[in-house]
Amino acid sequence: MEEKNRLENLEEIEKKYKARNKYINDFQKEKYDRVICLLPKGQKEEITKRIKEKGLANISDYLRGLINADLKTAAGTDQD
Repeated sequence: MEEKNRLENLEEIEKKYKARNKYINDFQKEKYDRVICLLPKGQKEEITKRIKEKGLANISDYLRGLINADLKTAAGTDQD
């Protein structure tokens, strides 16, 4: 009996976990564009060190900052 209850609890936890992951994935698909970047081996470690030096939370924050700065510069120099 105890084993059956434990299995039912595990099944319930698994259902909640799957529902949570589905919600997160659906939210991300709706709100964000995904970009995959392949780097030479070892470069991620260098980037991670730089992120820590700058006090940023993660690679995404670092890349967004670089991209936004570049886009801002391009917008300021674009004279079409």
